Amino acid sequence: MAHQDSWYCRLEDVLAYLNENDTSVSENCAIIVDYGVDDPDDLDYGYEATVTWLFAHLSCLAVAIAFNIKDPFRLPFWTNRIYTLTVTAEVGLNLSFLLDDSGALEDEFQVMSMTSSCRWSLCGLFVAECVVHHPAPSRDDYRSKVPWVWFEFKKQRYVYDYERGEFRRYLATIRENLSNLRRRANTGLDDYIVRTRRELFGVNRITIDKPSIAELLFVKLVHPFYIFQIFSVVVWLFKDYTKYAIVIMAMSTVSLAYEIFSEISNNSRLRSLVRSNRHVEVVRGSTIARVHETELVPGDIVLLSEGPVCADILLLSGGCTADEVSLTGEAIPVNKEPAIGAGPITESPPIDKHKASFLHAGSTIIRIYENEAYCKGVVMSTGFSTGKGSLLRSIMFPKQITFEFERDSYRYLAVLWVVAIAAFIKRLVDGFQVGNSLSKTFVDSLDLITVAVPPALPLILSSGIGFSMHRLYRRRIFCIDSQRINSCGQISCFCFDKTGTLTKEHLSFAGIANTNEFSSTDSPTKPSSSHSLPSRFKLGMATCHGLSEYGGVFQGYSLELEMFKASRHSIEFFPTAPHDQYIALVTTPNGKKHGIVSRFAFDPACQRSSAVVEEINTGKRFVFVKGSPEAVSAISTTTPPDLKHKTLAYSTDGYYCIGFGVKELDPHTPIDVNNRDEVESAVEFEGLALFKNELKPETKGMLDELTGDEDEEQGGRGRRG
Repeated sequence: MAHQDSWYCRLEDVLAYLNENDTSVSENCAIIVDYGVDDPDDLDYGYEATVTWLFAHLSCLAVAIAFNIKDPFRLPFWTNRIYTLTVTAEVGLNLSFLLDDSGALEDEFQVMSMTSSCRWSLCGLFVAECVVHHPAPSRDDYRSKVPWVWFEFKKQRYVYDYERGEFRRYLATIRENLSNLRRRANTGLDDYIVRTRRELFGVNRITIDKPSIAELLFVKLVHPFYIFQIFSVVVWLFKDYTKYAIVIMAMSTVSLAYEIFSEISNNSRLRSLVRSNRHVEVVRGSTIARVHETELVPGDIVLLSEGPVCADILLLSGGCTADEVSLTGEAIPVNKEPAIGAGPITESPPIDKHKASFLHAGSTIIRIYENEAYCKGVVMSTGFSTGKGSLLRSIMFPKQITFEFERDSYRYLAVLWVVAIAAFIKRLVDGFQVGNSLSKTFVDSLDLITVAVPPALPLILSSGIGFSMHRLYRRRIFCIDSQRINSCGQISCFCFDKTGTLTKEHLSFAGIANTNEFSSTDSPTKPSSSHSLPSRFKLGMATCHGLSEYGGVFQGYSLELEMFKASRHSIEFFPTAPHDQYIALVTTPNGKKHGIVSRFAFDPACQRSSAVVEEINTGKRFVFVKGSPEAVSAISTTTPPDLKHKTLAYSTDGYYCIGFGVKELDPHTPIDVNNRDEVESAVEFEGLALFKNELKPETKGMLDELTGDEDEEQGGRGRRG
């Protein structure tokens, strides 16, 4: 169960390592590794087979099979021992220093290194997931330190920390300053760093194991219900209930086959989602190289092109439009701009802080526009450390959920077992008293247990789950964990994302309510020739958005598109302009021009977005902020006192309200993501933009189906919630 491997290193490297640790050695000496045996070739097994260990191991295995305590073919108590063994073999080496007979010293010597792995089979069918790796460095790549010792658990890598004496999870991510990333955008990583990071983090691949039929069958059969069902069939055969036993067994077999087929089919569909085979261009050692996507490592500088994104990437230069519908559910292509600022970045803040510059693995780039020579990005995360990998991990390894109903069902079965055992003992006593044979009395007593506890229960449950999965599949809903279907009956509260789910995807612009009209009317102002919109409000509607243009067609949210059309301004985008120039040029109906200097994308945390606009003729800068009325009011210095009442009145009438604010900005104010709060502070509240948000035709019927209540009761519950 343990095998030997060898690697060579130079003597001066080992002597330097020993000197760093205050270990004195003689010049003319050879170093050997003492494993505690006379001959290293005798070191074949990591454990000594003993009768005590074998008995304890088989006993634990029997309990695991009988009660399904975790996976019976994954043995955590064994894996811990294996890890300890490997660490001891690497860290706790006994070094001896010996002079050779001639006094000469060879320049190189051999060190025996043991790589331990645990492989345990059950009837030759299953292999334990317990492999500890420590890649042996080559003679040209010896770091004068012991190699990394690591293992993978649930698709995440754990590396041994020699200082702490424990395994720590290592995510395939980088932690570096954004300014440093920009500086090395033209040089990239050298080959040594690439090899080191690939050795530490692994390849950029999301692999989903294909379960074997034997493994799935074993997992199903060791369930207590099925074990009891097999036990009942055996008892019925002894009692000559042959037909009934055969029918139950046949139906159970068909049910098991269907469950296994469904899980294999779902697994196959899941693996098809991660299947990819692309080549990308990266900057390595100041040159551009074309490599396979699996060779990417965190920190690589990638030259982006149209097509699928194979890792989490932070955009450094250029720009693009990405389709993120498969990951975030965003049905509209999203514009991505280069990250600004110079602060440190880690694996989690880029998604929040640099959302407008973050490309998710699994999304698709549908358009590239280059501000410089290339559109470049830095690989932030690879493999299962990406957002896509985390999503798949949550599907592959869902959290265990135990409902009160499930606990009560097991308690009920426990009570039935107590009754059955009492009846079993009573029948045994009665049988012996009347003089029946031991075999007949024992079988008759066991028959009582099969009556007290319904053996057909697993069949009924699996049949119901099977029909449910088939009905979901017909509606293009795929269920990976079939046992989660039972939990659906416990749902008592449904929460919907209203816009686009209960209501139509596209909102229509209805008008505005500016601060001057708050105290005079309860209805929105209609945009018309007789009552034009305020000029500054129209400028905010024309500039504070995330729209882009592709092929002469506007791309972006329908709300922002309707808002821009209502402003009656024109816009010209500059996708190939340098980064320090305008993103777009907006022209008013009377010919006045304004340039969009920068845009901050909508942040769910603060519930607002903004745009910095410069007046071309005067050089004055303004920042327009839009978001929820509460969010804009929180940063405003001129909030109307009846804003909450007005917003509630418009919302009750079915209008979707967007708050607007504006302020003049000092031209010397830095504009980057680290200074966003200062840019979006102390604004003047301009008013509300109002949109019609109509329900979908099928919404009412769906709510009736889910609740079964009258419309008035549904509305009352919603208001109380």
